Amino acid sequence: MRASFARFAALAISLTTVLLVGVVAALVTDSGRLGSFGRFDLAGAASLAVLQVTMLAGPLRRRVALNGRSAERVTSDAVASSAFLSGVLASIDTGVAIVDRAGRVLEANDALRAIAGLDIGAPGASRSAADVVFEALDGGRSTGLADLAGAVTGAGDAASPLVLLAASGEKVPVLVRARPLRLPGGTAHGAVVTVVDVRDLAAQRRQLERRTEQLEAVTVATFAIQSDEDARKSVCEVARRLTGAVAASLFEPEDSSALRCSASTRPALVGFAIDLGRPSAMAAAFAGSSPVHVTVAEAGSGLDPEKLAEVERLAGQPVGGAAYVPMRAGDDYRGLLVVTYPPSATAANEDDLAALTVLAAQAGIAVEREDLLRKLEVEASTDALTRLGNRRLWDRVLGRAVERSRRLGMPLAAAMIDLDRFKQYNDRHGHLAGDALLRSTASAWSAGLRVDDVLCRIGGEEFGLLLPDCSADAARRAVGKLRAATPGGVTCSAGVAMLDRRERASDLMARADALLYEAKRSGRDRTAMTGARPAPTGAQPSAAPAPRPTGQPTPVPPSPQ
Repeated sequence: MRASFARFAALAISLTTVLLVGVVAALVTDSGRLGSFGRFDLAGAASLAVLQVTMLAGPLRRRVALNGRSAERVTSDAVASSAFLSGVLASIDTGVAIVDRAGRVLEANDALRAIAGLDIGAPGASRSAADVVFEALDGGRSTGLADLAGAVTGAGDAASPLVLLAASGEKVPVLVRARPLRLPGGTAHGAVVTVVDVRDLAAQRRQLERRTEQLEAVTVATFAIQSDEDARKSVCEVARRLTGAVAASLFEPEDSSALRCSASTRPALVGFAIDLGRPSAMAAAFAGSSPVHVTVAEAGSGLDPEKLAEVERLAGQPVGGAAYVPMRAGDDYRGLLVVTYPPSATAANEDDLAALTVLAAQAGIAVEREDLLRKLEVEASTDALTRLGNRRLWDRVLGRAVERSRRLGMPLAAAMIDLDRFKQYNDRHGHLAGDALLRSTASAWSAGLRVDDVLCRIGGEEFGLLLPDCSADAARRAVGKLRAATPGGVTCSAGVAMLDRRERASDLMARADALLYEAKRSGRDRTAMTGARPAPTGAQPSAAPAPRPTGQPTPVPPSPQ
């Protein structure tokens, strides 16, 4: 009887050994394939397990066969073999489940239970693991460990990316591989299922994709900003798209004591000012050289509650946090790129700050370039002596005014005005006095014009005046006021022509110039006006021009956009 039991026990241990060797061999194979993820090195542990099990099983078989050991000792050795298998599985940080041919989960290690959100070491853990459910990435048919094992018992191994439905409800991205477990002779006894948690890899992939998208966006934005006529607005739009922010704005130094919003994706914020004399997160960022991020909930954030409330009112949306990124052009500090976040996304992550830093650097260069071009354009269109527009600007503005008048059906008056006997004035008082007269005349005439009126120095002592949306009577009165305001006891003559909508801009100027010379021939110090076209039916005569409140020369209009 004892001999029969010994033979039976020896057979059981041999089968256990073969099973264990098959499991570990499967893990060894998987370790080589999973090693590409850079996380799993099972080959060494599994090889050691095979060696130890082999060393244990050999003596067991010899002792049972030759010495006829007691049944208790044989049973103890079998239990030790099973315990060793569990120990090997527990030492592996990859989820592993052993499923028999009938689909029963015989063993599930702690790593698998942790991935699935099951209690580690709880009674019936293997049975709980049997309830683990997987889904296809596209949300297709659900499957379990038994299904995965059954799919490979009659064929080769299978591997695929799936989603594990954890006990908490979280959907965990995993890589699952099922390998058949075969006994000597090739009979499939079950399968070993390995489950790799790839959440970190998925997050890294998403982060890489986001960084790539941001890099592409910044690259495209760089070209767009450099070519756009409004670099400030382009910078704000790109920053908002990059971060999904409530608003993106540029704040530039108004003087040494304040920063003022010069552009924003929320137009209501333009003009909003921050006092640099009061301690704040923005003042700290402006004084430093690195990006600063703060949240409303953060203690000591440096956010002024009153200013924050005003920003939220102007932006029309609650603010949960803000990032302040310095904007430089070489050694010149141009201001701050400010991005405000909604309460649901209060933190600016490192990727956002890195992208905004690159964008701010490009923005500083683009804004400096835009300001330089505008300055050059203004200088090229400004008369250096009187600071009025010059002939170059006059030709451009006259053409636009004629087209606008035709399009809107509004009257347009053009006047040519010339100081009388200016050569004699220069000869009598000198050229410096003549220059002073021209400057004071430009200032005096500008003070009596409306905002939309344009006064330019055409050349010498001759000036051009455009009066849009101005009737003939109102134009005569406006020119009369200018003539009366001429300083230095000097008189002037003027020719005023009303636009005939069938004529070109050059024709309108030619008629006004002819009328000026008619006034000169008629004795000077007068206005010649003819060829006025009646206003359209139903139109009311324009009121006399209101005086300009500034008392400064006519500002040079910006170039057409």
